[in-house]
Amino acid sequence: MALSRRRGTLEPLSSSGFNQRQSMGMPSRGVSRTSLGPNFDKQAKPQGGRLSLHPSSSSTASSGTSFSSTTASSMLRNSNGPPRKSSTGLSRKSTAYGSHARQDPRPNTDKSYIQTSIRGLINYLTDHNYDQPFSAKILQRPTAKDFTYIVSFLFRQVDANFRITGKLEEEVLQFFKAMHYPFPISKASMQAVGTMHTWPTLLASITWMVELLTYDEEVQNDAANQAALAGSSGSSSSVDDFERADEKALFEYLGKAYKAFLDGDDELYEKLEDGLVGSFEGRCGEVEAQCAVLEANIAQMQAEAQVCRTRHAALPGLRQRRADYESDLGKFRTLIEQLTAHREGLAAKVEKREGELAELYRSLEMVRTETAELKQVVAGQELSPEDVARMQQERVRLDEALGKAREHKGKMQKALWEAEMELSRAVVDLETAAQTFNGKAASLQLIPITARNSNGIQYEMSVSKGAVSASAEPQDLIGLDIKGVIRPSLGQIKNVILDKVHEARTSVLKMLDEEAKSEEEVAEAVAAFEVMEGKVKKQEEGYRSEKARMEANMAEKSADVERVEEQVLHLRSQVVVELESRAARNQQRLTQLQAELALEREEHEGVSKVILECIMGALHALADHKEEVKRRLEEFHEQCLQRRDHLLSLPEPFSPQ
Repeated sequence: MALSRRRGTLEPLSSSGFNQRQSMGMPSRGVSRTSLGPNFDKQAKPQGGRLSLHPSSSSTASSGTSFSSTTASSMLRNSNGPPRKSSTGLSRKSTAYGSHARQDPRPNTDKSYIQTSIRGLINYLTDHNYDQPFSAKILQRPTAKDFTYIVSFLFRQVDANFRITGKLEEEVLQFFKAMHYPFPISKASMQAVGTMHTWPTLLASITWMVELLTYDEEVQNDAANQAALAGSSGSSSSVDDFERADEKALFEYLGKAYKAFLDGDDELYEKLEDGLVGSFEGRCGEVEAQCAVLEANIAQMQAEAQVCRTRHAALPGLRQRRADYESDLGKFRTLIEQLTAHREGLAAKVEKREGELAELYRSLEMVRTETAELKQVVAGQELSPEDVARMQQERVRLDEALGKAREHKGKMQKALWEAEMELSRAVVDLETAAQTFNGKAASLQLIPITARNSNGIQYEMSVSKGAVSASAEPQDLIGLDIKGVIRPSLGQIKNVILDKVHEARTSVLKMLDEEAKSEEEVAEAVAAFEVMEGKVKKQEEGYRSEKARMEANMAEKSADVERVEEQVLHLRSQVVVELESRAARNQQRLTQLQAELALEREEHEGVSKVILECIMGALHALADHKEEVKRRLEEFHEQCLQRRDHLLSLPEPFSPQ
């Protein structure tokens, strides 16, 4: 018959449990199963099942859910509940904050590790819209306010309703304890957050929180992907999808089955196992159906391939015909392109010729009309030959005058064009000069009018093209009075600047003198440094020689240690054999003594029962005797009272006179 014990976690056994002697007898029926690990007091165990010592993030990750306010609140309640007790009756403290706290294996004081942690924290805060100012320089030595904002933001990622209402160190420690942070955090470190001794430890705890939140986000994304995969059709699932789904189902089964194992719920454990087997059988059926479909497709493709192989003999002729067809097709395409281009060219020529023909028709019609009009004019005129000669001479003169006028007009237009070009070039040069002036004035803080050095004077120059004329004044063109306002004010500014330049040159000379002194001091420091460097090199040589000597000694001691370990192993093997034989004899002797103890216990129980009966009889007799003595004393007291009353009632004796 197997021992009926309560299942426990696969945690390491306590060293105190190695020296405890357990009973060799069989447990009686109806006794609850005890833990296979260290025994805890059942009265101190909280209701609702056994609490795991592992951080709740693992269980959250296995179930595929995120941290919510309810989860955080429940963790806080569990952390404030009654502590579980060990088999010795002492309270068992938390793994993270107990008297035997684990040492943090992370290189928290390493500069590269600190910089990596800061970069990771910056990336997380940036990706999650952190609403307070932060930078790598601030996170090198943050203030208590910065630390409060950061941890509050991270805690609100777990519990959206989290607010720091009490002391900072107590609230932060309580939250980290509820989250099962595995390493200790002292309250003193939070009173001086940015110091070089406390900040690496606090940064490591924040990094652990960021990694936990990042892992939770990945779990949520994976759960969403799995849900999308479950919602898709079975025919579209690939082998990788089936493998991921099987791994997730197995992972969920292990989490629930392990909890059932710890709670001792065999019925739930069997249901989970049957459900897992059923799900795997269903998936196997789906895979077999897909395999059957694939095999049918493969058979069909193999048949088609066989048909193609049988047609291999006609393949060369078909290839040749295909090549001929492709060649003819290319030729036909080239011919079509050529004919299309030729047709387009002819169409363009026809259109051009039709346009020219229409133009010629219009010109011919105009000439015909003009000829008819001239004929009518000539037919209506009454001119003599002298009039005709005079008109011809007048025509020649007018033609000469028209030619001279045209020549003069051309010269005047050319001169006007050159003048306009010269004016446009002058305007462009003026605009360029105005832009240069405005740029330099802006750099000197003279424009706009509200600038520091403008003194209420308008220095901004703008060229007005509409005001360009022969009688225009410069003030009208650029909008500034150069002679009356700009030059005097610029002269004053120049004098002020020259004074400042003189002062600056004087200060530069002083600084050059100080620089020369500093260079002399640096030269002296370099010389001293070289002397110290020579001493350091000598010390390093001595250190190397001493290190070589120490390494030789360590090698010798290592060889001695190896020899001693070999001897210890040899002796240990002998001692183990002897201890095993002695343990067998002691076990046999223990069984014999237990049997004798059981017999003696039965005998002692009988004798104890007889003695108890005798004692009870004596006690009853003593009580009866006590009652009898009390009764007789009362009777004697009553007789004494009666005797006294009798004596008092007697008459007084007679006395003679």
